[in-house]
Amino acid sequence: RSKYANLTGIIILLITFTICVTLVNDAFIGKANITNMAPQMVVYGIIACALAFPQIAGSTDMGIEAVGALCGAITCMLISPENGGVIHGSLPTWLAIVIGIVLGCLMGLVNGLFIAYTTIPPFIVTLATQTIFRGTTYILTNSVPISKLPENFLNLILNNIKN
Repeated sequence: RSKYANLTGIIILLITFTICVTLVNDAFIGKANITNMAPQMVVYGIIACALAFPQIAGSTDMGIEAVGALCGAITCMLISPENGGVIHGSLPTWLAIVIGIVLGCLMGLVNGLFIAYTTIPPFIVTLATQTIFRGTTYILTNSVPISKLPENFLNLILNNIKN
């Protein structure tokens, strides 16, 4: 049996799904839909690359989305002086992004230290920290979306989506 048998099955399933959905709605495989979905797939691709490391090591990480949410929320609050959250800042965009990245690295370090120096299974550690990080996000944002972001930050995002 080939080591690619499972991969072949997934590819066949994906092709079958695409054909079925296209038969129901011809706009699915159209340029407009692909152009709309491509920027959104980049985020999931980056997350999949980050999740590859624990998977290769035989572990799992349940909290990556909560880390991303907390770091993103804090980054946005640091550059938006008029937001609905607890933190109000007007830092330069580059500095807020660096702070968000460093904060994400520190959260990963906390998970890694708990996993390495305790006997708690990685699934449980990351599930627990996911709950903590997600709850912290809700508290810091008052459970409302961060709005009134500066133009330079929005242009950074929109320029990447257009290209």
